[in-house]
Amino acid sequence: MEYDIFISYRREDGTDVARAIKAELVRRGYRVFLDFDELKDSVFDDRIIHAINSSPIFLSILSERYLDRCLNEDDWVRKEIECATSCGSHIIPVNLNCSFKMPSSLPESIIGHFSRHQFSDLMMSSLFESSMDKMITERIAPIVGKGILHRNSRRKWCIALSVVLVVVICLSGYFFFKRSNAKAQADICSELVERASALTQIPDSLFSAQKCISEAESIVASYSNSLFRDMFPSEVEKVSYRVKYVRDSIFDKYQSWSDEYFDRFMENATQDDLNKSLHYARKALEIKNESRLEKRVARFE
Repeated sequence: MEYDIFISYRREDGTDVARAIKAELVRRGYRVFLDFDELKDSVFDDRIIHAINSSPIFLSILSERYLDRCLNEDDWVRKEIECATSCGSHIIPVNLNCSFKMPSSLPESIIGHFSRHQFSDLMMSSLFESSMDKMITERIAPIVGKGILHRNSRRKWCIALSVVLVVVICLSGYFFFKRSNAKAQADICSELVERASALTQIPDSLFSAQKCISEAESIVASYSNSLFRDMFPSEVEKVSYRVKYVRDSIFDKYQSWSDEYFDRFMENATQDDLNKSLHYARKALEIKNESRLEKRVARFE
């Protein structure tokens, strides 16, 4: 398989960020290789080399520990960087929250890799989506263009017209199309849930996670009115459970933040802490009724 982007990261402190970035890029139609998802045996082998060689863009996630072990010639990250450099990949180092500091001791191959390439700042906060927009517009799209969903729009129109013709000619073709469409909806739903799950790991991004999970819930709700529930009952059950789990996680975080600021308010009686507590309580109540939070909001409104 050919990819648009290869994501390089350090598993100790970069997994959640790498998954969030991959989910956002995939949502926009890019083909992304992330070894945590694609490989199961944690072996640096021909599959990694092929993925790097077939990806025009090499994305380095500069977490705090990304370059820690690069003095070791057998280090996984060092091998990825050297492979990308040797095959002429377009390198994009991603500077998380503008906080990356280059270690003082590194091999020449690694120093040269970063000295020649401009960093892209990515804010892991409420600015996550806007900073992703900037990186895609300025660094990714000029190299590989828009995501494949946009690049192949004309081709998709032709396929859609062909499907219509098949429906007219053959009733069995119609049912095949319905089945394919239902499976596509399931894939979209799973991608939304995965993205929401990743965003819950990033401070100040729960609102974006909540939007994703709401879209996923709408798709799950529509299953009862489609052929999907009859065709893929186990998939419906699995996705429904995952949606509920992530939504509960978002609710728990909002509730926790509301409690934290309410405790501060009770100790110091500052209006700012009260406002934040009420804000997060309302967000939690949008997801699930909770009498304790309802009483808190009613009391201070």
